[in-house]
Amino acid sequence: MSTYGWSIFVWALATITLVRFVLAPYWMWQEDAKKLAEFKKQEVSADGLSLQRDVKALLGKRLTDGKVLMRKAHVENTVMIQDWTTRTRNLIEEAFDLGKAALFLDSSGYTFYGDNSRRSKNKNWLDGRLRRLADLIQRGEHLQISQDFDPKNWEA
Repeated sequence: MSTYGWSIFVWALATITLVRFVLAPYWMWQEDAKKLAEFKKQEVSADGLSLQRDVKALLGKRLTDGKVLMRKAHVENTVMIQDWTTRTRNLIEEAFDLGKAALFLDSSGYTFYGDNSRRSKNKNWLDGRLRRLADLIQRGEHLQISQDFDPKNWEA
């Protein structure tokens, strides 16, 4: 080895230091871009949670209105029950999809008892819708809400 053999190590160390010094801003930019993307994802997620909370509040209001209809005096009124059912079904279709709205109207799996009077049929129909609605509210956080849904259209 010559007297200049040590210079190879010095030049290698200097090159590594220079490369790291030159690439450091790029690495910092990459890290900041990742943090920014993560922050935006959390922001979108927060908006999604807000929308989810609004949808569950609207469904809860419809459930409360339906329970009011279950009272003895209102069970006789078929028109009020049909109006409540239609508005609730439309809300579910707009917030989620047609399949959830169809399931809301379906009574499969439920057993009802009654005397076959109009009052009994109305009560059983309403009871089935309230069960489906309560089930939908429970599953609400796991369901995809439509991007076009605007809760402000339903707050009246």
